[in-house]
Amino acid sequence: MSTSLRTSKLIETCPPSISYDAQVQCAAAAFDFQFYSVIDDTGAVAFIPNIMGLTDSKLVDILAWQFHVDYYDETLDLELRKKLVQLSIQWHKTKGTVALIEEVLNTFWPGGAWLEEWYQYKDPFPPNYPTTGWHDRYKFRVIINEDVIDEEAEILALKLIDLYKPISRWREAVIRPKPTSGTLYAAGAVQHFITRKFNQARLR
Repeated sequence: MSTSLRTSKLIETCPPSISYDAQVQCAAAAFDFQFYSVIDDTGAVAFIPNIMGLTDSKLVDILAWQFHVDYYDETLDLELRKKLVQLSIQWHKTKGTVALIEEVLNTFWPGGAWLEEWYQYKDPFPPNYPTTGWHDRYKFRVIINEDVIDEEAEILALKLIDLYKPISRWREAVIRPKPTSGTLYAAGAVQHFITRKFNQARLR
């Protein structure tokens, strides 16, 4: 017959030679009290699967320190802070990739910014490839949707990019396209976001 940890008693596992002793019985009961406290708190320390259910703001801040979240601000919304902690291990595993940088940006501003690597905007390509300097192959530029990211938020966006990009990659420019139709541009940004998320999910 199975017994759950929460209802089991230590004295029941003691041999008869000592279980009759009053001091042993008192000690076992004291241990039970401590064990039950640990069992009751086990869910709270299963950090990763239960992080989004935490309500203790200070505990979330401590976990952010423990998991070395690259960018963390205690003034951010609690739900966003919990998400940053929850994703920290996965982000550290894929740090330095374009997909990860865009995922970070989309966590803060969905559809607000994305990257273009040098070969995506150098023109013409590949006919001039042999004459392209080697350092060009480590450049990229940032495309920002100003309807989502204003100039103040852009400072943080660029900081996040610098935190998660490889040291050997250089930001060449920041571009804020001026669309002739705001609706068309917004639709394009949303489509880009959806396409990126689909490709990331497919590769996992």
